[in-house]
Amino acid sequence: MQTTRLCQIFAVVVVLSLIGASRAQGQAPESGGIEAPSSYLEAVEGPESGPGVAVEVDSAEAQAAQAKSSRTDRKVAKNVDEIVVYARKRAELLENTPVSVTALSEETLRVTGTTRLDQIQNLVPNLSIFRGISGQTLSVNVRGVGNFPTIYFDQGVGVYVDGVYLSRNQGSVLDIVDVQQIEVLRGPQGTLFGKNTLGGAINITTIKPKDELEGFFLMRAGSYGQIDTRATLNVPIIKDVLAARATFATFKNSGYVYNETRDEYLSDRNSLNFLGSLRFTPTDTVTLDITGNWSKSQSRPQGAKCTYIPPENITPGFEAVIDSIDATVTDAGGTFPDDYRESCNASTPFRVRNDARQLAISESAGTWGVLSWDVGDLSVVEDLVLSLRSSWREQYPANRLDGDGGAFPVSIVDNLGGGPFVETLAGPNAGSSVNLGGDTGFQRQIQQELQVNGSAWDGRLNFVGGAFAFWEKAMTTTGLTAFPGGVLGTTPVGLSPSLGITQTDNWDWAIYAQGTADFTDWLSLTAGLRYTEEKKGLHRTLEQPLAIPGINDPLPVDFDGDRIFTDWTPTASLALQTPDEWLDVVNLDHLMGYFTYAKGFRGGGWNGGARTSDVRTIEPFLPETMNSFEWGFKSIFYERRLSLNFAFFLEDRTDQQIPQIITAVVSPVVEVPDVIVSNAAGSTTRGFEIETQGQPIDGMLFDASVGYLDGKFDDFPGTQNARTGEPLNRAGERFTFLPQWQAHIGVQYSVELPDVDQPRWLQGWVTPRIDWTYQGDTQYWAVELPELLQPAYNLVNFRLSYDFNDNFSQIAFFANNLLDSEYFRDSLAIGPRLTLAVLKYYDPPRWFGVEVSHRF
Repeated sequence: MQTTRLCQIFAVVVVLSLIGASRAQGQAPESGGIEAPSSYLEAVEGPESGPGVAVEVDSAEAQAAQAKSSRTDRKVAKNVDEIVVYARKRAELLENTPVSVTALSEETLRVTGTTRLDQIQNLVPNLSIFRGISGQTLSVNVRGVGNFPTIYFDQGVGVYVDGVYLSRNQGSVLDIVDVQQIEVLRGPQGTLFGKNTLGGAINITTIKPKDELEGFFLMRAGSYGQIDTRATLNVPIIKDVLAARATFATFKNSGYVYNETRDEYLSDRNSLNFLGSLRFTPTDTVTLDITGNWSKSQSRPQGAKCTYIPPENITPGFEAVIDSIDATVTDAGGTFPDDYRESCNASTPFRVRNDARQLAISESAGTWGVLSWDVGDLSVVEDLVLSLRSSWREQYPANRLDGDGGAFPVSIVDNLGGGPFVETLAGPNAGSSVNLGGDTGFQRQIQQELQVNGSAWDGRLNFVGGAFAFWEKAMTTTGLTAFPGGVLGTTPVGLSPSLGITQTDNWDWAIYAQGTADFTDWLSLTAGLRYTEEKKGLHRTLEQPLAIPGINDPLPVDFDGDRIFTDWTPTASLALQTPDEWLDVVNLDHLMGYFTYAKGFRGGGWNGGARTSDVRTIEPFLPETMNSFEWGFKSIFYERRLSLNFAFFLEDRTDQQIPQIITAVVSPVVEVPDVIVSNAAGSTTRGFEIETQGQPIDGMLFDASVGYLDGKFDDFPGTQNARTGEPLNRAGERFTFLPQWQAHIGVQYSVELPDVDQPRWLQGWVTPRIDWTYQGDTQYWAVELPELLQPAYNLVNFRLSYDFNDNFSQIAFFANNLLDSEYFRDSLAIGPRLTLAVLKYYDPPRWFGVEVSHRF
């Protein structure tokens, strides 16, 4: 029923758009000499009518490609954004690229209120992004492929900033600061972008310095003490030779989840960001861009809504866990199960009872440079461009989290490093503390890439190739305080206070090449291949200073391992451009159909999160591979006012990497829960994406999308029931964490204020905008946990802006989550067999605010 209703809504919107387009005259409204809002100008100005191109192209290569695009330049819409993307590591018009891509411009990000990377999931079909329980990690999922944010488990979707690969995203949900464009590439990108792009890639481009003095200032105030600021200054230092650009931004609110137990607010935001860049152009053919960024965030993690899982549903054998919870609750002055259950179930989405003193801190810094040399024509090669990209980046995340979500000290997860690990223990050990002397986590990466772009055959052959090298080291400390009331007596083996230390030492290198040949004006063929070799090294230990031999024996964990993995990732694509004479017959301005095959792989590795030496925890998991087949078309029509893109995909995954809870064998008579990654499953995924945008009537901008995803395990033996621990095979089950349906519609309409004798600088435009997002049912972790089923929900955001002072100033009012929908996007489910609880972390409720900005 929900699916039918969703399709009906989308069909009605498209039909109304087409009716509006058939009546439109194709002319921009008269403005009385007052400049229209920038978002409207971007839609109505084509390449021949001014600077309103949706994406500013920085390199000479990109500008040339835009000017030379032969098939759509003549017919491209004045009223449809002419978007340049780098999905194939060269500048191309979006409508000519045989890849499923969504491009979000700076203006789109601003008018939709997108200030954090995870928020783009409301705008892109078949994309889901999770922030993790600390609120500062990043887990991206495209077309059913994603990751858990750990240093030993590779991403399934690559994230890039100016071509720099962000290998680990612990401790940093990227704030969007001075971003020019975000491209979301769906489907394997293993040929050009390399490993860990199994599901796709997110390519973020920052704004580069310009040869003009300009600046921008923004302040935003809203609910829950929100105060955001941003200031940008662009300075030409030596005309046409050297320019600099710097941006400072802060994001702050006091939190929207109240913690009754500690009388504080959780789920807050408090970050400071700096992004600076230099552009040096000593000659007309050489450009050097150097960029650096620093950010720090210190906040309280997401507040956890707790749901109690009755112990009678737990497999016999875990009585010691229940006894330990009982002892801990009793020592804290409560009763089990009554008080423990009540403290858990009494929590609501925005009013919780977390006992732990929680904290999430992250600091990130990095610098990268791109040296580009436009060689020009060289023998049979035309437009040859050489570029060298170098980067360095470090992160330092630390957090302390409530592991059970209730008002009793049952479980605390801590990776703050040094300092008292166990601050106070209940019962006979009250007041004692243990300093394990650990360090906070860190991650360091270095990247080098040499790239060659060019063409031949009078521009009918375009190619890109290169060599890539990458090094990274990372370390994380994971402390666990479990059941302090039973430390000396009833705490199960392996669950006394402990500190797990995981260190990784990895490198990889690759060479790649891809070419596109235009055999005729309507037929082109693309083929590419990449070879990758990677080394994965891991060291893992576990310290348990309070474990007592014979009572709660310590677990012997001291593991070292390294292994080399290799893979070849090819791609091939066939694109068919409809001849102009055919377009005239069917009243289309542009139509391209394509078929693409691509292979991707995710790197293998070791189980760095395991807490035992069970034989399954010391074996490496193998790389995961995917073969993807995609059919689609891209079109522009109705007097160049509308675009419509469609893609259908079929994906086959082998050796699929799945994190799972196991019952680890410690000794012939002792078993404890543990978490590993294994190659236990293969799966098949099919689905489609529809995207449309344009200007159905003068002054109106419209965009919409629908994504459908059907991913199921073909075979998944050897797993365990998350509630009971019993063995099962998940063959035929749908993927968890993913909605089957997603949709988005955004509409805005610009109206010029009438001239009523006000000063010229007050004359301007009013633009209301509304965005509707639909997310279908989403099951988290496992189907046997109906407590973690998020029903389908609707999310509506509203914005009303007033552009004045010749479009240099703006005041805007916004209302996010206007329907006040309650929905969670993160959860924790290790608890059913350890803490008798599952946790849910909710996104913000209704949120109002005002934004003021000025540019010069």
